[in-house]
Amino acid sequence: MYNADLVGHSEVIAGHSVPHKMVQGFMQSLAKDDESILEYDEISKANDRVRQTPHATVNILRRSQLNAAAEYEKNLGDKRPKPNSIYVRNTRRLAKVKDDNI
Repeated sequence: MYNADLVGHSEVIAGHSVPHKMVQGFMQSLAKDDESILEYDEISKANDRVRQTPHATVNILRRSQLNAAAEYEKNLGDKRPKPNSIYVRNTRRLAKVKDDNI
């Protein structure tokens, strides 16, 4: 039941989701003409869902994995994702999830 507002952070803190205001800014700057911008309460609810999990998860990445990912992205050229677009994508996807599906 992660809730960033209860944690009380407005800056990036390790182990926590990116602050809602930052995601809102990413959404505004990356929105295409045909995309609507979610309301702040929708963004905050969806952004909190990023950290809601029944079991703690730790991702351990080796340097070789990071290098391989960097090389892969470099070769994508124009198809390379824009910085911070993953936050917008995840927020949009999770905003569509109904509460009873969690």
